[in-house]
Amino acid sequence: YGRSVVWADGHWGRNLWIDVGLNKELISTIQENSAYFVPLWKMNCSLTTYSIQSALLGLWLGQVVDNWGIQPEHWYWYEAGFGKPGQQQWFKEGVMNEFPTVFYGQMMLLGLSGGASVYSFEPSDDSWDKEGHPSDISRKITFPLLSVMIRDSLISDRSEIRKKVRLVHVAHESDSHWDLDYGTLQHLYKSMYGTGQPFQVIPSSIQNYYLPVFSRWTQPSVLESFSGLEDNSVIGRNRSIEDYLHENRVNSYNGDAWAVVLDKAVLVMNNKENQDIDQSFDVSLNGNVHRISGILSMNSYLLAYRSGDAFTVNVNGRAGKNMILKLYSNNKPVQITVTPEEFLTSQDWLNSEGCLHLEFRLTQQTTKMEVLFSEK
Repeated sequence: YGRSVVWADGHWGRNLWIDVGLNKELISTIQENSAYFVPLWKMNCSLTTYSIQSALLGLWLGQVVDNWGIQPEHWYWYEAGFGKPGQQQWFKEGVMNEFPTVFYGQMMLLGLSGGASVYSFEPSDDSWDKEGHPSDISRKITFPLLSVMIRDSLISDRSEIRKKVRLVHVAHESDSHWDLDYGTLQHLYKSMYGTGQPFQVIPSSIQNYYLPVFSRWTQPSVLESFSGLEDNSVIGRNRSIEDYLHENRVNSYNGDAWAVVLDKAVLVMNNKENQDIDQSFDVSLNGNVHRISGILSMNSYLLAYRSGDAFTVNVNGRAGKNMILKLYSNNKPVQITVTPEEFLTSQDWLNSEGCLHLEFRLTQQTTKMEVLFSEK
């Protein structure tokens, strides 16, 4: 009928999205309606979260659907057992009102980094107040970030994301068996993303980008276009997954933070969901700003990109925390515009290093900075 079907779901004791990819009749029906069927990563489901994202990314890159999306949820904090910083119980033993609303921004960057083009948020009263107006969370966090993504065309298309993928897996019947430690996919995720707390949603490592899990009914021509099939001779029997990944890193950066460089933007965030640990990053770029580095406090993130003649940075994080940022360029800055301007607490051009040293005060409200550099 030309109507959209949006299916938001996760994994609760079964690999639901992998099972979808194993069902030939269902996959055929979805693919026949690829323009209208939109699968969403329901992000409150903190059990085996990587296999949810992998399967949905596989549906999109496998050309089963035209779009995929995410549903950041307040409920993730509760299901992951989080409380105050450093506190964690078990599944569904968390404290809802300890959820740092800036974490919505971190979840959104996980979607943006994988080309997600549909964004839904739950619960609804985090987006709208009782009168139906945008809530504080919408006005300070989610809507500003969505506006930037849309107005500056930062959402990657399928061809760009395809180029970043180094390893793929085609689902087998054995992958349907659900296990809290990811079952048959455990070794692949550990090799790709490292290890962390049981309900981790932000990979500890992103040097090899993401692992799409394809439906077993994906067209052979699509699969053959990816060089890194997990069971393909490209890797070979005498070559470990770890060796292959080390030789084929796509996100080469220094530091312990999470960072993804896209064609149009660089995304960086602290990957410790509820630990008060600062993290560093150092990323090389092309263009006037050829390098960006800094220190990120817990739950903080940045989205940087070129907009016209300006280099634009959007930053956010927990209230009371700070962020240190360095922009390296061969040219001096001639104009710096910050909104709200009081959140930029320090700015210095370090001529000996060729970098602009910046310090921000974080408030769980998006701060936008635009920097113009001289031509010489």
